[in-house]
Amino acid sequence: MESTFNGLTMPVFTAFGWAGEEAAIKYAYTNLQLFVQAIHQAFPREMQSYFPHYGVDKESQCAYLARNESVESDLYVTFHTRPMAFRIDVNLTDRAVLLSGFQRLAQDTAQFYRGLIRLDPEWSVRFQQMEYDAENQTATHYKDVFKGPVGELTQEKTDEVVMRAEYLNGEKDRWLAPFYMSRSYPSEFVASMGVQVVSEMVKELDSLRTVLFALSKPADRVMPKPTKKPKKSVVTAAVVEAESADTVAADQKERFSYIATLKPLHLRKGFINMTPNEWPFFAVNARTTTRPVTVFFENQSDPEGNVWRLSPHDQARLMLGPKGKRWLREHFGADEKINVIATKHLDDTIDIALEPVE
Repeated sequence: MESTFNGLTMPVFTAFGWAGEEAAIKYAYTNLQLFVQAIHQAFPREMQSYFPHYGVDKESQCAYLARNESVESDLYVTFHTRPMAFRIDVNLTDRAVLLSGFQRLAQDTAQFYRGLIRLDPEWSVRFQQMEYDAENQTATHYKDVFKGPVGELTQEKTDEVVMRAEYLNGEKDRWLAPFYMSRSYPSEFVASMGVQVVSEMVKELDSLRTVLFALSKPADRVMPKPTKKPKKSVVTAAVVEAESADTVAADQKERFSYIATLKPLHLRKGFINMTPNEWPFFAVNARTTTRPVTVFFENQSDPEGNVWRLSPHDQARLMLGPKGKRWLREHFGADEKINVIATKHLDDTIDIALEPVE
């Protein structure tokens, strides 16, 4: 039996489209299993831990990544191969997870909204409202609270649908409000990728981290308990206090604000200079030279931003993408000031908000 993934060929896509032969369907299942296994193996460790279960669902004719062995009891991702299209679906239908997730989101929807709008615009979202029959434990479609491309969401609309979903999932005898996301690709395009489809899917799913982690929270890391040591002297106590101060300082580095003065060259080239003091915030390690960021300004987002490390002094420079460059030129003049507010999130992504200084 084949044990190496060589890509999703067109026979995989056509096997489920029409009344296929048994051998064709068996071949498709084998390839889907190898495909999802290759994705899981290529994941960074954090995503492997987040989706510890994977496999093929023959009833739904798809491959899946799941948070729980009982697939539908938590968030899960499915991959569907059909004659004309390859589709990724993100599914969350369990009431308990939905309720706890939307209760968290209702406290502050901003990060969830940012995670959604910086996705590829081909992604669509669906907040569904279903009538729930508690006696028979069945649900039927009632209406969509929101259904459409991620680009159609605004902060206000996100606030509205999150609050609505929280309320509906709390009405356990009457309503259920599942959440879905999906993106499709032409089947021939995916087949032409060969084994590269694995790395592309890993990148695609990695871009969803903020949204996934907001909906179904990753398990907290268990930190080892510190070994108690006897205090030897006053000097030892002083060292412990110094370490505590360092820890506080590290926490404060998760967000900073810097006011820059723009020069004509900055406006023409579309960049904002900071100082060497800001670079450690962006550095992953000593070899880091660039760090991708998402830039926000006036309810718009620019997902193509990068922060560069400039030699020889390790100065930090924010390089804007096309949208950000255009906004900067249209709204600022030489010698005007701009506030750069950088925030590092739990999934290690970085957002930068740009605001004029009055």
